[in-house]
Amino acid sequence: MPVVPDGFAFSHVESCGEPHGVGSNEVGVYLHDGVEFVLVPGKVGVTLGWEGGLSGFDPGAVAEFEGDLLAVVEEVPDLSEEDRAYFTLAGYSAHIDEATSPVRVVSVPDMLVERSPREAGVRYVGTYDADTGEHELVDGDDLLERIGEAFRSDDKRWATLRLVGSAALTRIGDSARYEVWREVPTTHARLRDAVTAAGYSLLTEAEWEYLCGAGSRTLFRWGDFFHRNTDYGYGGAPNVLEAPNQHGLRIAFDQFKREVLDTDELAKGGDGGLTLHDGIGRFDMLFPLATYFRQEHDPDYRGRNLVGGYDFYRRVVRLDGA
Repeated sequence: MPVVPDGFAFSHVESCGEPHGVGSNEVGVYLHDGVEFVLVPGKVGVTLGWEGGLSGFDPGAVAEFEGDLLAVVEEVPDLSEEDRAYFTLAGYSAHIDEATSPVRVVSVPDMLVERSPREAGVRYVGTYDADTGEHELVDGDDLLERIGEAFRSDDKRWATLRLVGSAALTRIGDSARYEVWREVPTTHARLRDAVTAAGYSLLTEAEWEYLCGAGSRTLFRWGDFFHRNTDYGYGGAPNVLEAPNQHGLRIAFDQFKREVLDTDELAKGGDGGLTLHDGIGRFDMLFPLATYFRQEHDPDYRGRNLVGGYDFYRRVVRLDGA
């Protein structure tokens, strides 16, 4: 049995699963400094990664996507032969294999995993009341004018509000109060060092894939199909993927949110919203949410500051047995 470290208090057992009743599970939830962590049992010899492109995916969804690809070719008649080849099922299948991790067999340890990802490059500085203007800010007085202006110009109570280059605000429940998070330039190396110094680790790619898909041999964590009456990912009303997965984690639910790993060479769970603007169809828009999708960073990207609102991370504690 895994040994839970001091400071993690058992909270409750919760039933979690994927949309449409896939992969239901009972998970143990713990609290540490008011933050929820989930106890995830490890596994020896689990197969991760992907190959085979669209093979095994729902035939109806594949036929619909083939129509989306053909529509692109018809709309852009001067495409090169290389681009025309890309916009075929065979060409896009090759793209899937190139943009996913290789198939391999790994062992994953028992872990306590932060339930929800947290935004990188921000620091909590207090609260602000959008109705009264009252605030409790530490190191945030210089933000007051811009925050007040934002709420005066738009009286809608957004769940989140971003002041680019300054701060991010998150609404507290249904109240008019917001948490205020100041943007702080943070590189991957500084983030990793801070997480390690606090007694945690960042996830490896293999750990993230196991936490997302639980070792399932399907491209997406909910299966190899799209339910016609279900909204997946960013903009869904509701987005069914925001509910905890079968490991009890909020993971791979928003294409804009990419999760930082222990390496700065790639990210998981999203692509910063790139495919949402490609106009190639539903499958392409959702592909960054696939368990084995990886957004690789070129050398010029590495070492730069992480981007608030796009780069997220979750803390993990790897456990020893009794």
